[in-house]
Amino acid sequence: MTAYITLGIPVQNIVTVSMMGIPASIAISEFHFPELDEPVMRGHVVVDCGEGNAKDTPINVLHAFAKGALFSLILTGQVLCCHRH
Repeated sequence: MTAYITLGIPVQNIVTVSMMGIPASIAISEFHFPELDEPVMRGHVVVDCGEGNAKDTPINVLHAFAKGALFSLILTGQVLCCHRH
């Protein structure tokens, strides 16, 4: 990374390209090592939305936003892990 910075490439561009490389490397690894067995969770993903639990209700808008962001990360992880063709 230091070599690219000394060449005059902006640090913001280097970090952006590094972050964009993560999903690309995951996609390429699926081509090199495909999943051959039947996935355990294929066709049914259980998502706990926390409905009906008064203890976990958000206190304010910031807390609701944080809970929603965490829920979306969990759901995205489940989709990435279980949705393979």
